Amino acid sequence: IAANISCSPVASSTPTASITESEIEKHNSSAAKEESVRILFVESPDKIYLRRKSRDGDWEGMKSWIEEEALTAKPVDPKKGQTLLCRVGPNNWFRCVVKTVQDSSFKVKLIDVGKTVVVSVRDIRDISRKLKAKESLIDCFKLDVESPGSAWPASTLEKLREFLPEGEEVHVKELNGGSKDLVKRTLTADNPFDPPTLLTESVSSFLVDNGMALKTGTHQRTNFRSRMSANLW
Repeated sequence: IAANISCSPVASSTPTASITESEIEKHNSSAAKEESVRILFVESPDKIYLRRKSRDGDWEGMKSWIEEEALTAKPVDPKKGQTLLCRVGPNNWFRCVVKTVQDSSFKVKLIDVGKTVVVSVRDIRDISRKLKAKESLIDCFKLDVESPGSAWPASTLEKLREFLPEGEEVHVKELNGGSKDLVKRTLTADNPFDPPTLLTESVSSFLVDNGMALKTGTHQRTNFRSRMSANLW
């Protein structure tokens, strides 16, 4: 099971309404190296969990399998590191890995979402070997930015989650040089009588332009200049 998914750079975007024919033509001509994805969970700019829209059918099949197995799966006494089934909310079942155990509460990572949640023992069931072995359908992407400090501030994480809400459709765009970014697209119209304009926003630029992140390598260059300046004196 791919519970820990390696991350690679990205950026994404998604339209919120129908795009006019002219906008579609413009978009298609520039989107040859893009892939539509759906936001599952934003842990940080270094870990954004996505599922490719091309895998929606596979996920529907997996989800049905999980829900069907949960109906007859036996309760279990969870141990740290086990892969099991867990219920989140009224009746949403997921595959999970048990991260910590405390009395009758368990912190688990949802394998097919990337999110860590707390559940009770009554919401955990055993899992068949066949379902346990199925590959995860999610990808983890890392934006090509770095934190201005030693860790990402809570305010930055909150704003990024607002900018990329769970379930949002965005795009992974391949940039020159082989790097990737996430781009978000929305249709805007200043005047209801004018045709809408397709607004494309880079997620990396959103963080950098708002002072929440630095371009990758900025710290290294700054530290190098500081060392060189110190050596001159």
